[in-house]
Amino acid sequence: MRSCSSTSSRRLFSLLVLSLCLIAASCAGVSEQFSDQGLDQSQPDRLAYESQAVVPAGLKTKTTEKGRHGRHRTTTTVTAETTSTTALQTTTTAAATSTTTENSTTAPDATQPDPTQPAEESAQPAAPIRAAFLYPWFPHAWSQRGIDPFTNFTPTLGRYSSSDATIIRQQLALARDAHIDAFISSWWGQGHHTDLAVPALLDTTTATGSPNPAMRWSLYYEPEGQGDPSATAIADDLQYMADNYFDHPAYLRVDGKPVVFVWAQGSDGAGMATRWAQAEKLFGGDVYIVLKVFSGYRNVSDQPDSWHQYGPAVGYDEQSPYSATVSPGFWLKGQSVRLARDATRFTQDVARMNASGAFWQLITSWNEWGEGTSVEPAKEFGKTYLDILASQPPAKVRPEPKPTTTTTAKPTTSTTAAKTTSTTAGTTTTVRPSTGGFTFTAGGDHGARSATAASLTKIADIGPKFHLALGDMSYSDLSESAWCDYVKSYLGTTPVQLVVGNHEDDDLEDGYIGKFASCLPDRMSSTGTYGAEYYFDVDGLARVIMIGAGNDVNGVKYDYDKGTARYAWLEKAIDDARSKNIPWVIVGMHKVCITAGQKGCEIGQDAMDLLLEKRVDLILQAHDHNYQRSKQLTCATANVYRSSCVSDDGSDGAYTKGAGSVFVVSGLMGGGGFYEVNTADSEFDYLAAHMGADKSGRGFVKVSASADRLQLDFVGSTTDYTDHFTIARP
Repeated sequence: MRSCSSTSSRRLFSLLVLSLCLIAASCAGVSEQFSDQGLDQSQPDRLAYESQAVVPAGLKTKTTEKGRHGRHRTTTTVTAETTSTTALQTTTTAAATSTTTENSTTAPDATQPDPTQPAEESAQPAAPIRAAFLYPWFPHAWSQRGIDPFTNFTPTLGRYSSSDATIIRQQLALARDAHIDAFISSWWGQGHHTDLAVPALLDTTTATGSPNPAMRWSLYYEPEGQGDPSATAIADDLQYMADNYFDHPAYLRVDGKPVVFVWAQGSDGAGMATRWAQAEKLFGGDVYIVLKVFSGYRNVSDQPDSWHQYGPAVGYDEQSPYSATVSPGFWLKGQSVRLARDATRFTQDVARMNASGAFWQLITSWNEWGEGTSVEPAKEFGKTYLDILASQPPAKVRPEPKPTTTTTAKPTTSTTAAKTTSTTAGTTTTVRPSTGGFTFTAGGDHGARSATAASLTKIADIGPKFHLALGDMSYSDLSESAWCDYVKSYLGTTPVQLVVGNHEDDDLEDGYIGKFASCLPDRMSSTGTYGAEYYFDVDGLARVIMIGAGNDVNGVKYDYDKGTARYAWLEKAIDDARSKNIPWVIVGMHKVCITAGQKGCEIGQDAMDLLLEKRVDLILQAHDHNYQRSKQLTCATANVYRSSCVSDDGSDGAYTKGAGSVFVVSGLMGGGGFYEVNTADSEFDYLAAHMGADKSGRGFVKVSASADRLQLDFVGSTTDYTDHFTIARP
């Protein structure tokens, strides 16, 4: 609960601000600048408001006693002193501060909030937390760049004021119905109009008659995205938040700590994480920091509590196990559409977000009308996107993404691409969260080219437990040892598990698998002949079997014809996994059989029949330089389509475990040319999804495994093509 002095100060502050706004003809205005920021080119152009802010006249702060949230508790006193401010021109009148329009929807309860009514502190939301980015900068942002209104849409709630209690109540009710647990409110600094709106947001939420008293609020720290504030400046802002907002019962907490999200520039990196770690120490209080991701963020030593991405020009983004993010569309006023609105796509993306297991389920955005990313209702699309969210509530089962440790100081951290551990006073604790499963990546036909670098960079950002290199390693772009060094320069100590392709078998076309295996050796305690035929088990959840089907290695022909030693080995490896109740069996290889690309059935019909007979859950292949995903099959014959072999056509991306096998071809890491998918091929009808010429590019697959579900996503590195499916226990 808040202390009396803190509560009364904030209420006095809110009443004074309201009085000033009613007296003045206008408040702080808006100017904007745009710059490309973020992890990649999917990042939006972002509004940047001037730092000039309306600071209420006469408000001063002085240090009093130490408080639990920071270095000291501050109280606010009002004196006759007048603070000089620069008033920027706007078109907003005093009447606009309490705007309700003919288009406004009816609030569930018309009771006016009473900021003097004490609110009981209630429970915080359970994980996963679904949160939407909200912008409390209206009415200021309705008019920008000489354009009025600065949006391509017509908001159903009208040209509202973000501080209007009637509007806030309607937003709370809409968010409640969409199963949104929290709003992340854009915050541009002390005294800025986005700061002045916060008391109304918090108090309206907990006031008597609130339609959604369970809603929680966090702040989105925008100054980081406009420069590199010092650790001292950040600590001062955290102290300000602690004095004014952190103790409010409507403020969002995780592990008892108030949550602050942080925007970042595209150029930010490990230095930003370090500054925030230093700021936390200077602040000295409890705070839960969620930084915006950057390339290599998983491997920095100064890890925050969690991570998120903000890139609404991309429909879906996943930074497991931390966050998954969806966007309905992106259409910045004055520019062309960068992400078209598509209710079907958004429905699928929300389902992916729910299935991701991520702690934060984020929506970009609630009401960024200038960028056209809003899910808040509009005349043009109604409540479409809120209804989709309402139809797919998150399953409240996930643990927090960062376990509580017994350390009191920020530990010295040792990092690898696979996991992060920390040591304090001789005690080792896992910092990277346990997700109840693991994630790995896979792809073939690598090379050492710009597209390869893009793929390896994306893999490093994911931080998989291991990467499966499905044959055709260097394409003679580099020697074997130089190629290994090249891969390790991106993936660090992430295990890279190899299987032979036709470019490094006994024909020695572009190197030799034995030499590649010497410099990228087995790291998963495998059984068998590494690089040619072996398997390993992962956390009791999956057996990964790698076979060099159709290739010769060191004089051994890896042909899996029925009755041969190779066939018996593969059959035994699968049966042994089943006998040990390992949930998932995954088989990887280079060559293919069922394909609508350029290749034929080079692994042999018997090998494919064995995999299908044993109901192997997932078969990963390469060789054809494209992406193909099959329907779920119980049988298949090369060059002949048999509809009776299909147990699930895969149109909804949801397969049932045990009903058949799914084949995925992903030979797009970066080497060789792009191969078309031939829609006239007799085997094309076996496919559920594929990448066509209109989306040609490079990428790989990411696979996440838990006891009950396999989830696969195609991750584009030089294409915006995506595919997603799950295999789940019935």
